[in-house]
This record gives sequence, C-alpha cells and structure tokens, in this order.
Amino acid sequence: QQLEGSLELAHGIGQLANSWVAFGCLPTIAAGILVPLLQRYEREQPEVQVRVFDSSPAEIVQLVESATAAFGITVLRGNSPRLDSEPIAQETFVLVCPRGHALAGCERLSWSALTDEPLIRIGLPSGNSMTIDDAVGPLREQLHWRYEAQRTVAALDMVRAGLGLTIVPELSVPAGDELAVLRLEAPRVSRTLAVVKRSGETQRPAARWLC
Repeated sequence: QQLEGSLELAHGIGQLANSWVAFGCLPTIAAGILVPLLQRYEREQPEVQVRVFDSSPAEIVQLVESATAAFGITVLRGNSPRLDSEPIAQETFVLVCPRGHALAGCERLSWSALTDEPLIRIGLPSGNSMTIDDAVGPLREQLHWRYEAQRTVAALDMVRAGLGLTIVPELSVPAGDELAVLRLEAPRVSRTLAVVKRSGETQRPAARWLC
C-alpha cells in the first residue's frame, strides 16, 4: 500500500524526453506488486523505457552504488554509507503449503507445529534464511530442512509438486495462486523493505515517479 501510494506523486510530473529508467528490485517484490506498478507507469509515462534488475539485496546495493540503477527496493540493513535508505513497508514471512495439506485449514500456526514437516529453505543470497534463523533462535535446530532453493519461485514450484513446505515473504506468493498461505506466530518473523538511493543525489523525474 505504501508503494502504491507513492504513485500519487506522479501527477505533477510533466513531459519527459525519451529515456531509460533502471532500478533494482527484490525478485519477491517483482513477482508480487511490481507488474501492476509498471502497468500504471506505462499509462502515465509511455515515452520512458524501464529496465528492472531483479536481484539479491547485495547486488541491489552494488547496482545503486555504481549508478547502474537509479534506486533499489530491497531489505533494510546496514547498507553502504554512500546510500540513503527510506523504510517503506514491513513484510511478514508466511508458511506456504498445498491446499490439500493437513495444515492448510489452519488460520495461524506456531513454528513448533512444523518440526515434523519437510521444509524447503531459501538459500543465502536472498537473506531469508538468515532472517528466519535469527528470529526463531534454538528452534531452528528442530526444523527439518529437506531441500534448499536459491530463488523463491523455485521453492514455490517445489511446494506445488508436493516436495515440502516453504517459508517466504508474503509478497512473493502470487495473488490467486493455488497454494495455501498461513500466518506463523511465536515468533512472528518479518523484514523491513526500503528504497535505497545514492546519498545527496537528486532523482530524475522518471525515477522519482517509481520510487
């Protein structure tokens, strides 16, 4: 909702010359809310071409620092001192399972309910596994990580195939998907999303429209 709200700033921007706007974005964001955002952008700024780098948090920082990308939408961390970070949303991690699974009918689950379930872990580049390990503490030793994938989209495909369950940021599950999405509590795990830009740099109007 906070990302969508920023679109209202676009109405005051005038005509732009033909140009490219490049930005970095977490793949989980690209899979969820980015497409509707770009559809609105195309209607408002049809003369501007857009290049999206759907990359890991570390890669997004590098892209923005090197000026390859005008800005990045990533996880709020201790980013480079050369970048400014603006928190934009808090995103909760959820359990994803097939709709026919025994747990699918539960509204909420505790992490302890997963100790007998085969789980699919998301690898280190995404930062998801580190966030989960830090949040659940000693309980992580009781979880059965049967598989590991490097991208969330691969983990979701493995869940669809019945190989196990996965824990992912909520926005990464496409709307209308056939998978069940369940809230996890005790503890509730979340991450802060942020826009990162180069310190002291004024964004071009086309980039300001998006970020």
